Amino acid sequence: MRLFIVCAVAALVSLLQPSLAGAEDDAPNPAEEDPWAVEKACHAGNATACYHVGLVYETGLCCDEDDDEYFPRLLGRAADLYRKACDGGEPRGCMELGILHTRGLAVAKSDAAAAMLYGQACDAGVLEACRYSGIDYSEGRGVDADKARAAGLFARACDRGYAPACGNLGLAVEKGEGVKADGARAAKLYGAACEAGDATACLELGRLYYEGKAVPLDKAKASQYFSLACKGFVSAACVRLGIQYANGDGIAKDGAAASKLLTHPCMMGSEPAACGPLGRIHHSGDGVPRDPGKSATIFKRGCDKGDAYSCYGLAMKAQAGDGVVKNPAGAADVFRQLCDGGYALGCSALAAQMEAGDGIEKDVAAANALRIKACKAGDSTACAGSGD
Repeated sequence: MRLFIVCAVAALVSLLQPSLAGAEDDAPNPAEEDPWAVEKACHAGNATACYHVGLVYETGLCCDEDDDEYFPRLLGRAADLYRKACDGGEPRGCMELGILHTRGLAVAKSDAAAAMLYGQACDAGVLEACRYSGIDYSEGRGVDADKARAAGLFARACDRGYAPACGNLGLAVEKGEGVKADGARAAKLYGAACEAGDATACLELGRLYYEGKAVPLDKAKASQYFSLACKGFVSAACVRLGIQYANGDGIAKDGAAASKLLTHPCMMGSEPAACGPLGRIHHSGDGVPRDPGKSATIFKRGCDKGDAYSCYGLAMKAQAGDGVVKNPAGAADVFRQLCDGGYALGCSALAAQMEAGDGIEKDVAAANALRIKACKAGDSTACAGSGD
């Protein structure tokens, strides 16, 4: 057994050399094949081996255990190994330890400690760490906010081939944060990052095409980028694509496809904006069976998370008694709150109720004033009725 381990360690030596500064490590992790041999190399002083076996402990690939209490111990072991790797001169160990500090896993949550470790790894050439450090400076997380320094760190990583940092740089360039604003350059940066597989950059590029900012307005092309980002598990992109399908906006209308895209983000609570259009689909039966009760439940879920359109949809159902108990007065209260918050459809709905005296006192003059307010807030359908 001893001879086997010695031979295995010898065979792995070439894989356990520290990576070149700045190079992205796409090589397989040798510790996944034989974690015990690699850990022996770590104990013998090979810092890169400590980093590799730390990754295996963190992901649980080292051990076949179902005990929930076992994984925190694995994370603790991973943290120890990352620390040993970092202290031994393997900068990727510093970065991984920083990530644990950011998330508060197995070590104390500390943005300051994480920022220091990211900076150390970035200075040693780990491009991913430069991106993390840039995010810290951009958000003032663990360090004093410095947008210019953040942009510089994103540029360092992007220029050396780390695509996700190009997406961060694109956002800084688009907004003019720490660097000169340049929409065309931002679009190119998003494009490069998206092409390299950064899903968030695909979302941002799709947004530019949807809005016609710095690139020609092209909602069909926007949907293609949203689709790429959605497949990369960016839930906001799934919502944007779902809404396009729901409205037939730049692509063929498809309620069933929209429902599929919107359901998970809404029900998981990650994207409340998905609930409004999803509730409308189930309310109207567009591509799915009409279900007034289900649509009310969906609207409530979004409304509880602060989505104005969901609150509007739920109030409309309460006014009509569709899938919920009829309550025009309660609906009017919701419409009034929405209108006071600047939501145009709330003003329009309250105006219609007030004009009809449906559950509230009839007041034609006040209704017209509400339509003017709705028109100014962006509801073009209210403009004709207000005479504004």
